[in-house]
Amino acid sequence: KEIIQTLDPTLLLDQETYKESFHLIKKDEKYIFVYILLDSEQMQTIIDFAADISRSTGLKIRYIFMRRIKEFSNGTYIYGIGPIEFLQEIYSAAYVITNSFHATVFSVQFEIPFCVFPRSGSKSRITELITTLKLQKNLYPNDANSWRESKADIVTKKKIRQLAEKSMNFLLENIS
Repeated sequence: KEIIQTLDPTLLLDQETYKESFHLIKKDEKYIFVYILLDSEQMQTIIDFAADISRSTGLKIRYIFMRRIKEFSNGTYIYGIGPIEFLQEIYSAAYVITNSFHATVFSVQFEIPFCVFPRSGSKSRITELITTLKLQKNLYPNDANSWRESKADIVTKKKIRQLAEKSMNFLLENIS
């Protein structure tokens, strides 16, 4: 029997729906949003990478992690924020650095340049999404800083709309 793959539900809505539903507003302050899920193999690499980007751009870091990170001396620790604040942080960021599938999804949704470190628990899910959307420059390791110029665009959005429509049709057909 044919296996139909559907999109993650967070990709079934578009950017405008998220902005309107959660009253997202661009902040004036530009910053790097870093969201690290615990993964000992990558943790220090992500921290060092983000600290280097902060130094080279002069942008401060706003981050979520299980503990404060001493390397982020200019950073703001925002552990414990809710889902709407999480969306707001990504929506207003100049850059996102993460190893999270959903931080990647919302970086794509909000057209924010991002660098994602695929982690063991969701590596195939992340790489499949990034490859499907032709955003491979955003995968770590990449060539230098090409990820900083790579973000979702009109072509990416069109592809997401096509996949979302196919997913919704499948779901609706099989729910009824």
